[in-house]
Amino acid sequence: MDTDMILLKAQFEAFRNYFTSLLPTIFEHDKEKDDKVWLAKYLLWKFERDLLAPFDIQGKLSPHEREKISHRLFQLQVLMDVAYIRGQLEGYGIPRIIDSYAASQALEVFQQSEGYEELMLPLIDKLYRPE
Repeated sequence: MDTDMILLKAQFEAFRNYFTSLLPTIFEHDKEKDDKVWLAKYLLWKFERDLLAPFDIQGKLSPHEREKISHRLFQLQVLMDVAYIRGQLEGYGIPRIIDSYAASQALEVFQQSEGYEELMLPLIDKLYRPE
């Protein structure tokens, strides 16, 4: 990874962490605060997944690059499942089908991580590559 990409990635992660840390404050006076925080996280992960999905099926990437994208898509899928379940997002008219196996994985990841993305990712990685 070149220096410009390292800097860009650091800036993006800083912005993303700042945004997600502000969510409880943004919705602090809303009676549905918790659900709306999960909705915002769900949409953030969904938008990222939608932007990455075409690269997973294009033949232009090396096998290593495709694996990295597939791995991130799996992480995002589980994160979205967690957010959908925890935020009760069916009430927002967001259609999503989560089978019982995926739901149990999402709930297990949430319960072991207190809902923080940085704590959920290593747990999701264990699901992606079971030891």
